[in-house]
Amino acid sequence: MLGKIFLCMNILIILTYSQIRNEKDFYKYFQKIGEVKLSGKPVINDITSLDYANNQLLITDASGKQVVLFNAKTGKLNCILDVELTTPGFNWLPYGAYFNKEGIFVANSGPWGYRFFEDGKGRGMMSTKFAGAQCYVFLSNGNIVGWQFRNDIYLSLMTNTGEEIKRSDKIFFNYPNITYRFMGNDMILDENDYVYLITCADWLIYKYDKNLNFIKKINTKPTYFRKIDRDFKSKDPAEALMDMKGVVKDKSTNMNMFYLSKNKILIQYYTAAIKDTPIGISIIDAEGNKLLEKDILIDKHIIKAKENKIYFYNQPKWDNVNQPGPVIEIYELKSNSLKKN
Repeated sequence: MLGKIFLCMNILIILTYSQIRNEKDFYKYFQKIGEVKLSGKPVINDITSLDYANNQLLITDASGKQVVLFNAKTGKLNCILDVELTTPGFNWLPYGAYFNKEGIFVANSGPWGYRFFEDGKGRGMMSTKFAGAQCYVFLSNGNIVGWQFRNDIYLSLMTNTGEEIKRSDKIFFNYPNITYRFMGNDMILDENDYVYLITCADWLIYKYDKNLNFIKKINTKPTYFRKIDRDFKSKDPAEALMDMKGVVKDKSTNMNMFYLSKNKILIQYYTAAIKDTPIGISIIDAEGNKLLEKDILIDKHIIKAKENKIYFYNQPKWDNVNQPGPVIEIYELKSNSLKKN
């Protein structure tokens, strides 16, 4: 199921290598505080996901089938996560890695996950009952919430090894076929263990408590968001692919959502019809109040936002001998730059 989601790689590659456009609006709110050049070994083909904790950058390179820990200040290699040391023969196909209370969780394409200590040493497999989800958040007590897209759409509360404790009620969206087939659905957690989820096709945010009880919908339209007005005709991947261009061509889709800091939610969305600056950045509070005068439009893809910092990455040009390591650019939200409600 996870492998059927459309990955718009041509879009992401362009945005990864470009410089920030519309700097005036962007620098009104964010200032560059540094950059980290990652060591050239191992070679990183692409940064699929990035997380940060305790002076370590946790990087997943799905195309290179690797998860790597780097020093967040020097960019030096700390270690490569090696599942073979603890579970020889494990089918290692990682597509996302995340710090949590017990260390590191790696989302993997069948078997669906693996656990490591924070220093990168193997901890063990997830439960054989663990069913992989599209998105995960990690509660303060060590439990996991996964967003499941199966015959039904629901949230699953699991132990730290992935054994299901309970499910939320079924979740219904306006465009279930797009939601099922298109990349951009995302989920975040706040400091009080409230869970927020957003689909790729709408700006509505669904809020749940830590026991998966639905609380409310947060409805705040991003400034430049052009809402999709019809669903794919089918979930079938071939039919959906044929239908995609007509449905999405001049509309907006969410790329991801981040918990920027206490009471600040950042939504990143993409509108192909806005040629030079197709990435929209919307920042709201947990009640849906807008914290920007208007959304920021840029041409760079944010790969992580956390603790009032946002992270981009650039891949320097290859030379004839070596592929230099990616450069992580770090920007911080300027104090008192957001609206007060």
